[in-house]
Amino acid sequence: YKRLHDPSSSRMQKLLLRCFIGNKQFEQHSSWQVVFKRRAIRSLFILFTIVFFLICIRTFQAVYCIQDPATGNLMHYVEQSRQCYVGSHLILSFFSWPIMVLFVLGFPVVCFSAIWYAKK
Repeated sequence: YKRLHDPSSSRMQKLLLRCFIGNKQFEQHSSWQVVFKRRAIRSLFILFTIVFFLICIRTFQAVYCIQDPATGNLMHYVEQSRQCYVGSHLILSFFSWPIMVLFVLGFPVVCFSAIWYAKK
């Protein structure tokens, strides 16, 4: 308890922060919380970028249907025994379409707008 509330521990945190990010960047920011907040945002962007393609593939697979030549019904491409937009595929597509709109289309828009505003 004493070590956490010791004023010298904040000096140690600042010293460690200067070692990790450098003096110049540290002096530009008034608070080390600002630096950690920016790092957290960058980390989330990196994480979303890594999983973006996986989520895109799975989302498109969830709603992709083909027409069965024998029956003329739309069948799910991944599981061809499942009819599209009937039963469990209806529930799957109910969740897949909002993910497609919000994440698959929304994430690139957010990234490009963040880059656009960062340039200004």
